[in-house]
Amino acid sequence: MIGITGARFVEVAVMAPVAPYGHRVPMLLGGSSASAFVDAMSPFGMRLEVLGTSTIGGAAAVKMCRSIIVKGLEALMCECVLAAAATTPASASSRR
Repeated sequence: MIGITGARFVEVAVMAPVAPYGHRVPMLLGGSSASAFVDAMSPFGMRLEVLGTSTIGGAAAVKMCRSIIVKGLEALMCECVLAAAATTPASASSRR
């Protein structure tokens, strides 16, 4: 639909918090005009990576899968620490 109007579309998934990186935050791009966007913005030092496919939704899907893995690992680590703390005898923690 967008192409009919003559406009170009680029899907952008911001892959990290913006605050520490500013405009250099890593971004994953999708869409048929992604390469043109990279050509236009790379001189400004932006960190842009184009997916191998121009399918819309690909960048968002990669970001979502990455978020699931990262948040899952964080939750697993918290569960491991809580389980270790719950099974550690009181005498063992007082020796430190």
